[in-house]
Amino acid sequence: MGSDKVTAQRKRKPAVRVMALAIGILFANWVRAGIRPSFNCDSATWDATSVVLVEATATPGTFKVIRSFKGNLVAGGTIRVPELIPAKDAELLAEIVKAPDNWEADQYGLSGGLPAEPVGSRMYLFVKRTTSEGGSPQWEPAARGGYKLSMAWLDNGRVFAFQQWMNPGPSWITPLAGEASYGAAVNFELRIEGTVAVQQKFDEVMQLTDPEEKAASLRAIFESNSMNASIGNRISLSAYYASIKALGEMGPPAVPHIIEILNEGYGVDGDRVMVNALRTAAGPDAGKVLTSRLSDDLKYWETVAPRLKPESWRDTTYTYKRNSMRQRVSETVFVVYALADMHYTDAKPKMQELREFWLATPVLNTPDSSAQQVPRGIDDALRTMAGRQ
Repeated sequence: MGSDKVTAQRKRKPAVRVMALAIGILFANWVRAGIRPSFNCDSATWDATSVVLVEATATPGTFKVIRSFKGNLVAGGTIRVPELIPAKDAELLAEIVKAPDNWEADQYGLSGGLPAEPVGSRMYLFVKRTTSEGGSPQWEPAARGGYKLSMAWLDNGRVFAFQQWMNPGPSWITPLAGEASYGAAVNFELRIEGTVAVQQKFDEVMQLTDPEEKAASLRAIFESNSMNASIGNRISLSAYYASIKALGEMGPPAVPHIIEILNEGYGVDGDRVMVNALRTAAGPDAGKVLTSRLSDDLKYWETVAPRLKPESWRDTTYTYKRNSMRQRVSETVFVVYALADMHYTDAKPKMQELREFWLATPVLNTPDSSAQQVPRGIDDALRTMAGRQ
């Protein structure tokens, strides 16, 4: 009997080891999981004071400017960035690209070091000019993730940068792809030029002194760079967010323009930003303005509900669609949350009216998670208001 027990225990040991190994692998994958930073051409360009295509020289950390897209650096000149001197054991770009299993990451979540820089190798730098010391300009990376997210490498007409293509997965140097052959140098440079152009326009608009002209111009920039106005994906989300933020900071003159933006369904994933901009622009009247907007939302749902079908909530083509049903859900919920955050109790009757209408309308009161956001959001808002009394 004892012998049988020992034999059974021995048989279980391999199974235990396998299970432990499986748990270890799952834990390791869990640790590796998560969204890691990736190079963003638009934001790097927007935040940089200088964007240049450079060529490595025989002096480590010193680069010859081949082309300038933004800033005062000129072709033929040089820029020195000691932080870009690669490690002595740095690998060539071609070797780094072959190593997708490198999970070792720095404090920013980026895997792998900077590639070696043979004389003549080219890269794009996105940098900010800082204080000068002894007349020599000092530079810092444009991106918060450091130089790894403030540069891209050019090799045989293709552009490479730190990217995370899978989650879980590392953020490491890979060829850029998507966005209308974004990885081709000619299209990459068009992206840079596009952001530079719209930023110049934004800077000009910010100098306007007539409030109506300024608000209308900011609105035009916002709409032409919204995700659902994209033409070949050549838009600047930096301009999108900068323009709506500037509208909010303008105060009351911007209120009708922000409301019109909402009416035209340009929200998509920017509804929270636009509702916050409306709240900021309205100032002391924010409660009244947002309650009026909630009333408009109720009228919208009263109008569209008779035309909706239960399967409408399963439509997955809405992502970048203007005036989509889900976009209006998102806006409605953020208006409710903003009113609750302000503790604007005068809005409670309108919230309750919307909630009652929603729950009494079968096509709206469905188990779909998107449909339930509105009544749940109102319940949360009412509890928040009650808790502050």
